[in-house]
Amino acid sequence: YQIVNAQLDSAIQLYLAVRPGPERGPDTAELIYRGQPPESLATIYTEVAHTLRARYLLHQAGGNAMYYALALQEAQQGIADPRHDWNWYNDGSEIQTNAMFNLVTGHSAGQLAPSSTLINLMHQRIAEGLDANQDRLDFYFVSLVNASGSCDFTCTGFRPGGDMAEPGGAGTSDFDLLNYGAGFRQPYITWTETQLIVAEAALATGNALLAQRALT
Repeated sequence: YQIVNAQLDSAIQLYLAVRPGPERGPDTAELIYRGQPPESLATIYTEVAHTLRARYLLHQAGGNAMYYALALQEAQQGIADPRHDWNWYNDGSEIQTNAMFNLVTGHSAGQLAPSSTLINLMHQRIAEGLDANQDRLDFYFVSLVNASGSCDFTCTGFRPGGDMAEPGGAGTSDFDLLNYGAGFRQPYITWTETQLIVAEAALATGNALLAQRALT
C-alpha cells in the first residue's frame, strides 16, 4: 500500500501537476478518454488518482478513523462526474472485444463458466436478508433450467471439472451476456464508487449528513 500510495502521490504532485498545452496531448495513444483535450485529461486523471488513493485507504481502514478521514479527503477530490468514469476501451472489433465475451461466446467460447462459490454466496446473502432481492444475482447470471431465466435456487454454478461431489457440481447457469457484449466497456474506476467511499468514510467520521447526501 505504501508503494502504491507513493506512485499515486508522484503522479498527482509531479506528473499531472504540469498541465499540458493543447499541442502536447496523447492524440490516438489515449485509449480510455480518447477525444478529450489534453487540458481536460490532466484534470480527469488527477481525479482518477485521488479516487484510487481513497479506494486503497479504505482497504486499510478496518475501523481506524484516521484512514477513514484520509479516504474522505481523497474521495472528495476524486472523480467528480460520471462522464469521467474509467472504463475499459473495448469495442466490437476482433482485436478489442470484451475479454468476458471472448471467453464465453467469442472465439474462446467455453473457457469460462459461472462459479458455484459465487452463486451459492449470493443465494446465501438473499436467504439471510443481506440482499433484499435477487436483482444483483440476475444482473450477472441467467438460469439454463428456469423458463424465465431468473437465477433462482435451481440456478447453480460450476465446479472445476464438473465435480459433482461439491455443491454446484456441473452447473445450470450461464452469464447474462447483456453485460458482456463484444463492445461492453467494463467500469473500473467510477464516480459511483467515489460517492460510496465518501458515504462510508463520512459516516465513519461522524458526518451522517454528508454520508446520506453522497449515498443518495
